[in-house]
Amino acid sequence: MHITLAIIRLVGLVALMMWPLSPATAQTNTTVIQTGQKEAYAILIDNTGSMRSQFGLVSELSKRIVEQTHQRSPISLYAFKTQGRMSDAVAVVSSEFGWSQDKAVLENYIDSIFVIAGRTAIRDGISAMAEQLNSKASAAKEPLAKVMVLITDGEDRVSRIGEKELIKTLKENSIKVYAIGLTSELENQGGLIGKGSKGRAEGFLEKVTKATGGKAVFPKSKKVVVEALMNELFAR
Repeated sequence: MHITLAIIRLVGLVALMMWPLSPATAQTNTTVIQTGQKEAYAILIDNTGSMRSQFGLVSELSKRIVEQTHQRSPISLYAFKTQGRMSDAVAVVSSEFGWSQDKAVLENYIDSIFVIAGRTAIRDGISAMAEQLNSKASAAKEPLAKVMVLITDGEDRVSRIGEKELIKTLKENSIKVYAIGLTSELENQGGLIGKGSKGRAEGFLEKVTKATGGKAVFPKSKKVVVEALMNELFAR
């Protein structure tokens, strides 16, 4: 029960993150304002091996975000698939599923996702998502604000596209990125000349969300302290 309540509160926080704040809201953190412009959502559901022990949480968060957004916005869902032989397999983002507002269809797809093997190429995946999201939004009959939500630990091992190039692409296409960084199980200890995998992953998620006008949150555990996260996200 405690874990479920924590998930609901975290997703509520993400929903707050995805609206701009008025000056009064920035001070009180109690209300949000909708822009009036319809959004298009692309949600990345990280099902790579490093998320194995947290994948139940990933699935539940995905469903909660769908529940919060499906009535007002078309949603595309993305997960990873294994590409190549097992000895050098890569986890790449599969083609989108959805562009739908049908909650049952979207949730059934989430239930069908399973953890896969392969070295993660998350930056390449985000780049592919951005291209498809931009194409869908451009073809829509009305202007759509483009929003990407990443539910991931942010670990990348083999992407070809670099951070600077990726951020440039996202900004040029006016795509706002939000992230729930489930990084607590990554290696925190760095070497003599660099950060550990946890530091690198959090650094990437912070950089890509801040550069595009979004936000990143990093729950310390499944029992989320919402008030602390609110202060962290909306502090001036």
